[in-house]
Amino acid sequence: MRRLLAPLLLLALFLTACGDDADTVDVGDDGGDTATEVTYADLDGRTFVSTGSTGYEIVADTTITLNVEEGRTPAAAGRNTQNGGVEVAEGQLRLTSQLASTMMGCEEPLMAQDQWVASFLEADPDIVLDGDALTLTVGDEVLELSAEP
Repeated sequence: MRRLLAPLLLLALFLTACGDDADTVDVGDDGGDTATEVTYADLDGRTFVSTGSTGYEIVADTTITLNVEEGRTPAAAGRNTQNGGVEVAEGQLRLTSQLASTMMGCEEPLMAQDQWVASFLEADPDIVLDGDALTLTVGDEVLELSAEP
């Protein structure tokens, strides 16, 4: 039996080492679900629109839109558009430059939402992409978005 154990362990090690080496991240609480880590290429050229949030209430009758194109991410959260350089690294959406924003005046709830989106993006949210569903998370705040067709 001992003679078989060593070769079997070596075979198992060999097969494990030769497996797919794509980066994975845990996306489930059951410990078994994994997904390939999100890359910038997964987002490039796509537009995502908010479908829900946790920890922040999106202003009624508004949506938060996030575009990703040519290394930038224009984001609209109410009245103004914010724009900054962006990358995806280590499971996070990271700004590579300070956000610039239009400065159109609007009602306080929309101004507050613009400020929340800016702060949220500046906090390097964790990112998960499951098909067309994009989830960004900072602490207890979660922004759920869906890709536009």
